[in-house]
Amino acid sequence: MGVNRAGYGIVDDDTVREAARQEIIRRYFRYQCEYAMVCAERETVQRAELIMNEIGAKPEDRPWSFPRGRPPPRPNAPQGQRRHFCGAAIELRDGSIVTGKNTPLMHAASSLV
Repeated sequence: MGVNRAGYGIVDDDTVREAARQEIIRRYFRYQCEYAMVCAERETVQRAELIMNEIGAKPEDRPWSFPRGRPPPRPNAPQGQRRHFCGAAIELRDGSIVTGKNTPLMHAASSLV
């Protein structure tokens, strides 16, 4: 099936719209992370913010984002050169969210598992 015919494969428009909305928010978070690591320009983040404003999306619209009333996990001890802290989160099928944080023994992803 060619690109011109892909639209005929969409049978649930609301689901596709929500998936596109979530992808825009995901990319916004990615660009912010890349900007913090000095891998992207500030204009890239601003462009992502502009697109989010145009569609009426907010970072809090992501199901797992911490600004929804849950503070990010705090590490037990400083990690990294510049005292950067890492946290990880995953949403399970039942809708519950599991988080992990850096410890002297494990990295955030390991403690999440």
